[in-house]
Amino acid sequence: MPNRFPVRVLSRPLLRLLTPAALGLLLAACAASGPEPGGPAGPTGEERRVGALVLKDVPEVPAEVVEDLRRYQNTRSASVRGWLDE
Repeated sequence: MPNRFPVRVLSRPLLRLLTPAALGLLLAACAASGPEPGGPAGPTGEERRVGALVLKDVPEVPAEVVEDLRRYQNTRSASVRGWLDE
C-alpha cells in the first residue's frame, strides 16, 4: 500500500518539541492581549426576581423578540387514534 502522505514536512522528534512551544506562545499571546476596549462590559451585579427565579446579570428580553417568538409558541398537539378505518 503506497504512503498517502509521501512528503514529510517535519520529523516526529522535532514536531514533539515544537508543539508545546507553539501552544505556550499562543497562550501567552492570548493572556497578554486582555479584553478589547470596546468589548462587552463585565458583570454589573444587577439582580431581579421573576417568579421563583433570581436572575443576576441577565439582560431583559426586548419586546420585539417576544412578539417574534409568539408565533412559535402558538401550537396544538395531535395524535393518531388508529390506522385502519374500523
